[in-house]
Amino acid sequence: FFRLRPEYNTRIFLAGGSYAGHFIPPLAAKLKRRSSVVRLEGILLGNPSVVPEIQWRCFPKVLLENGIVSREEFELLEKKAENCASLAHMCGMVRKALDANETVDPCLLENFERN
Repeated sequence: FFRLRPEYNTRIFLAGGSYAGHFIPPLAAKLKRRSSVVRLEGILLGNPSVVPEIQWRCFPKVLLENGIVSREEFELLEKKAENCASLAHMCGMVRKALDANETVDPCLLENFERN
C-alpha cells in the first residue's frame, strides 16, 4: 500500500485496546526490526489485555480500594478472580481461538448483577 501511496506513509501509529495488547507489540517489534516501508512512530494501547492470568487477579483489589465493592464483595470476587485467572491461563496454554476475556468476563461480572 505505501509503495503505491507514499503520501500516506508519514507518521504511522498502531493503536488498540483490550486484546490488541497481545498483537500490537509483536507487530510493532517486527516492523521495527525489518527494513519495512512502514514508518512506524509508536504504539498506543488502551487498557491492554497483556497477561490476563495476572491482570484478572488484580481487579478485586482495585475495586475495593476505589470503593466500588464492599469487603464482603471483595472476598467473593477474590475467590472468583483466582478461578478466572486459571481459566485465562488455560486459554493461553491450549492456544485455542478463544479470547480469554470471553471466558473470564462472565466469571467476574455475574457478581455485579444487582436487582
